[in-house]
Order: sequence, then C-alpha cells, then structure tokens
Amino acid sequence: MRTLSTAKTIPEFFAKIEEITRDGGYRGIAANLMMADTSGNIAYQMAVPMRRRKDETPYLGCRVLDGKTTQFDWTDEVVPLKELPRTINPKKGYLSNANNRQVPDHAKKDYGATTMSTARAVRIDELIKEGIAAGRKFTAEDMIAIQQDTVDVFARRMVPTVTKIAEFAKAELTKEQ
Repeated sequence: MRTLSTAKTIPEFFAKIEEITRDGGYRGIAANLMMADTSGNIAYQMAVPMRRRKDETPYLGCRVLDGKTTQFDWTDEVVPLKELPRTINPKKGYLSNANNRQVPDHAKKDYGATTMSTARAVRIDELIKEGIAAGRKFTAEDMIAIQQDTVDVFARRMVPTVTKIAEFAKAELTKEQ
C-alpha cells in the first residue's frame, strides 16, 4: 500500500488503487474516502470489501431476500472499487459526507442503497450552499464551525407542528368540563 502514498493526483491515486486491487478486489477496512489534490481535483470513493451477489438487482440491501433459492447468494468475486460509489469533481463544486447517500436514487448498481441523506448531511449541504451564495471562501475555522453546528433540520421542520399540537392538547386538557 506504500505505492498509494506516491500518488500526486486523484486520477493517479485511482489508477494505482485499481492496479493494486485488480486481482482480488479491495480487502481493506470499510471507509468513506474524501480526497483533494494540488491540481484542484476533489473526489469521493466508497471503499468496502463487498462480495458480488449472483443477482445484481439494485436495492438488494433494502429488503429481505428469499433464502430458499440460490439466486441471491454471494459469489467469490469482490466488487471492484471502480464499481462502488465514486465522485470526481462534482458539478456542484464540493463534496460532503456525514454517512449519507452518495449515489443518485436510480444508480445502476446501488451499493449502499439503505443509506439515506441524514439530517447532518442535509445541514452541512445547507451551510455550504449558503456560504457559496454569499461568496465566502471557506477557511479552516468555517469547517470547524460546520463540524460543531448543532441545528437539526428535521427537528427545525417538526418543532412548530409539535408545538401547535402541544398547545392545542394543553388547552383541551385544561378546559373545565
């Protein structure tokens, strides 16, 4: 693996890791890799040692499979890294990851289909978009502030409704009968 540390650019990194894992697939720890190089490239790679199933129907991870048939059995082949979720220089100009979904909803091979956008990921995206709209050039301090942000976007949406329900219930419960 020392070979990977000599890569100078993201495309070079991908070429080297694909060469290293070509014959046996990726056999390391499961990880979300976020990268940047001095040429201005950014990238994401899901790295997980995942065996291929006989039936490669998308969304296999989202449902119970029939164990009475061999149709859904694992094979000996490990899915190559180049087939796992990967993004290089996305159109939106940035990457973020908070254990959220990284592939489109209708990906041909949807490894990680059970993963959805987390409230944390939605909030990070929100903060980055706000900064871009304001013309901000992000600093290390901005990244620390994003990391320490405690706003829960799902709770922000729910609190007004829950508050109204609680106020209604309180009024109903305190009425004289």
